[in-house]
Amino acid sequence: MNKEELTQASDAIVMLERLLAEAQDQTDVRSDDNIQILLRHCLGFRHKLQASTQMGPFTDVNEIPVAKMALEKMLSNVYTYNMEAMGWLSGLFDSEE
Repeated sequence: MNKEELTQASDAIVMLERLLAEAQDQTDVRSDDNIQILLRHCLGFRHKLQASTQMGPFTDVNEIPVAKMALEKMLSNVYTYNMEAMGWLSGLFDSEE
């Protein structure tokens, strides 16, 4: 990924992180359109982000740490999303509250 693409991916990942934090235990993340759209975009970045964390013929060495951090944050967001979704599926979070 070039620097601009990496910035766009990082911004989307941070926005998803914020939406997940706001929704935590309050809103079923599976039915939140904003979360679903951002999650889809972030998952679309996964392969390019992963490739950007490794040396290659087109890799900008200065961007490798940024790509690694973005990838880790994205994977953390996916974990958070999955845990939230499981909470709603299992009935841990009550939609009546």
